[in-house]
Amino acid sequence: TTSGIQSSYSGTLTKKSSSFMRPKQEAYRFYFLPIHVKISSSGIYTFLCESGIDTYGCLYNEPFHPSSPSSKLIVTDDESGSKQNFKLVANLTTTESLILVVTTHNARQTGPFKVTVYGPEKAILTPYVTIPLTTTSTSTTTSTSTITSVTKLGVGGSAGKNGSNIQWEGNNWAMSCNFPGNDMFNVQIRGEDCGGRCAQTSNCTHFTWTTYLGGTCWLKSGAVSKNDAIETSDLSMVCGVV
Repeated sequence: TTSGIQSSYSGTLTKKSSSFMRPKQEAYRFYFLPIHVKISSSGIYTFLCESGIDTYGCLYNEPFHPSSPSSKLIVTDDESGSKQNFKLVANLTTTESLILVVTTHNARQTGPFKVTVYGPEKAILTPYVTIPLTTTSTSTTTSTSTITSVTKLGVGGSAGKNGSNIQWEGNNWAMSCNFPGNDMFNVQIRGEDCGGRCAQTSNCTHFTWTTYLGGTCWLKSGAVSKNDAIETSDLSMVCGVV
């Protein structure tokens, strides 16, 4: 049995929740809810989730960036708790600023949950607001190029029409889309790291990620907006702005 001083936090994952590519996955559309955790005493803490859905827990050192879900990651768990829920156990110190991210085993799952924290002292749990990547340009000019570096190499879906139907869902990235041209260079990395790499690269304003060569991030420059993205037939392709 789990013992210690208890504190709890209840929330609900909905279709309006933010989504990301959670650790140990190569697809987006995992809804998540981040919780700020403040502790006043060092020691072993247990985070136990109760829910009717199959939850997945991630514990981070702050800051938490959804575009780089493996950065500052301390521990994850899938089903160590009861009824396919997570149970995270970590030895924490008061010098750490922590973020607990509640997400799911399968993509697009929604439902209520309750997290109970056991430890040497009561943990203070409050909502955490992630800082989204912001667009650096207000340009709304539609690109006239119909051939991209991705489709030229035969690794992406066919170029489509201007992306009025692209589902951004409140994020600065979306699925099944591409930004034509303006390539700086490309690098073979995981899709979850592509947006973060662009944000850390001088003059990079937008990106496209494909499964080419096991995962390729195409870093791009120039004035751009979400309206410049085009739809593609490749369901695994991701595009975004920073």
